[in-house]
Amino acid sequence: MDNTLVDAEIIDELAKAAGVGGEVAAITRKAMQGEIDFGTALRDRVRLLKNLPETDVIKIAESAPIMRGAEQLIKEAKSMGYKTAMISGSFMVVAQKVGEKLGLDRVVANELVIENGVVTGEVTGPLMERNSKELVLAEIVKSEGLEAKDCVVVGDGANDLHMFKDAGLSIAFSPNPVLRDIADVVITQKNLATIIPLLPKPRGDMLEELQEKKEKLKSEAEKLKEKRNKLNQKASKLSMKRDELNQKARELVIAAQTYKKKRDEYNEKVSEHKAKRDELNEKANKVYARLDKLRKKSNASGPSLDELRREIDKLEFRQQTEVLSIDKERQLVERISSLQEKYLKKKEQLEQNIELKTLLEEAQTLWNHASEYHEKVTEYANLAQEQHEKMIATFREVDQIRAEADAVHKEFVKAQETADEMHHGFIKTQKEIRDFDKLIASLKRKSRENKEDKKRLEARKKAEEIYDQFRKGEKLDTEDLLLLQRSGLL
Repeated sequence: MDNTLVDAEIIDELAKAAGVGGEVAAITRKAMQGEIDFGTALRDRVRLLKNLPETDVIKIAESAPIMRGAEQLIKEAKSMGYKTAMISGSFMVVAQKVGEKLGLDRVVANELVIENGVVTGEVTGPLMERNSKELVLAEIVKSEGLEAKDCVVVGDGANDLHMFKDAGLSIAFSPNPVLRDIADVVITQKNLATIIPLLPKPRGDMLEELQEKKEKLKSEAEKLKEKRNKLNQKASKLSMKRDELNQKARELVIAAQTYKKKRDEYNEKVSEHKAKRDELNEKANKVYARLDKLRKKSNASGPSLDELRREIDKLEFRQQTEVLSIDKERQLVERISSLQEKYLKKKEQLEQNIELKTLLEEAQTLWNHASEYHEKVTEYANLAQEQHEKMIATFREVDQIRAEADAVHKEFVKAQETADEMHHGFIKTQKEIRDFDKLIASLKRKSRENKEDKKRLEARKKAEEIYDQFRKGEKLDTEDLLLLQRSGLL
């Protein structure tokens, strides 16, 4: 039952409920591997369960997880005419419930002694010793009018050893190492339905049927292998393409970073030249303020040069646009000439002012230098903008390539996952083929053994007939005497 019809070790589950899980699991492990005598291990473990409430036992019995494929296996076996029996060193309180769920014909297990609503720490029953299962199996087959060689047995631990030696077909299900070497078939998948194809059928030549199934599995394995290899090749190509795209993206990122670095360098120069330009403009403005102050001081006795210039421009515009009489036009021309004379005289006076001239030259020089720096500011700003645009364009290209690389990577992952599925299917099929090989080899061996047994029985029968003749005093030839010697009757 445990780890075969039920996907759990019941005594370990009871131990967890009793708070002694670690101690019991250690004993269970050694018992299943044949390191401790089964009966001793069972008693030691049950002793640790003392005072466990019966309600906990019932709860564990009702929730025992049925092994995957168990119901399908039992149903199929019974439809083929098999009688089904559970022979378990575990406890009837659980075994009966599992047997009822699966519809088993017989259930044999030990009794976990419970008194006054708690476990006493004692156990009784027919399966207390290492070879108990063999004895119980013998009783069952005898009551059914069969022999052990007519039986298929399934187990996983050391206490199944003796049954395996006697059975016609022994199947080790997800077993401990101790069973692997003596089992006819080893099932590594935790799915009892995988046993169904291995059940000897009461019809036709089973060996031929198994060979056909094995060939189908081989064909299926080859298809899975071919699909896996193609998917792996596809995954490899996708991996290369993804890596190429990622490498291209990395190269473009480096280029974009170079553009960014140059942009920042140009922006730094823009800041430097702008600061210098502003500094020169500020100096020029200060000089011009002094110049303006000096001009105003020089023009204190009359209109300034600017005022004279504006007045002259105004009168000249009037002369050109208005229709005047000869007298008025003469007066206007005289007025313009007078103002121009004053303008030139005042200008000459100002130009002869050395301080004013010096300030004017200084202001002009500062403005010229400031203009040069402004041109540089414009030049570096344009260069910085050019590098910035290249950087942005490159990063956009990086985003596009990375999106393409991500799409390729997703396709790669999908191909790889599908290849893994094909590989797992291939490995599973290979395991099933090995199971068939072992079963076929076992059937062939048993067939040879049956033939040899039949020959030995026939030879023995003939030898006994010859021995009767010998006792009656009949004459025997040399071949008859040799047969008697080989049979041990003489």
